[in-house]
Amino acid sequence: MSDDFRVDIAMSGRGGRIEYTEPGVGAHTFECEFGGGHTMLVVYAPSSAAWVEELPWAAGRRPEVLERVAREIIRQKARGCGFVVHEGGLDIVERAAM
Repeated sequence: MSDDFRVDIAMSGRGGRIEYTEPGVGAHTFECEFGGGHTMLVVYAPSSAAWVEELPWAAGRRPEVLERVAREIIRQKARGCGFVVHEGGLDIVERAAM
């Protein structure tokens, strides 16, 4: 896995897009929306089964890519939060809820 990557966040209204890019390798846009309760943001990602078809350049790297996306969202927009990766994508959550 390359250490060269970028995460761009574009929010508008109740949701937005998260663009994950590995220059020269590939890119993917994740849809997202603000959550409720202890969940600050829900980021939708292809399931484990669909990942290989939708992101062939990142085959076998779903957990690593989603962790990178989550850590960058937290660094850029949600300091003090944590994250949970699940089959539907990932949630950015208040640490107290973890």
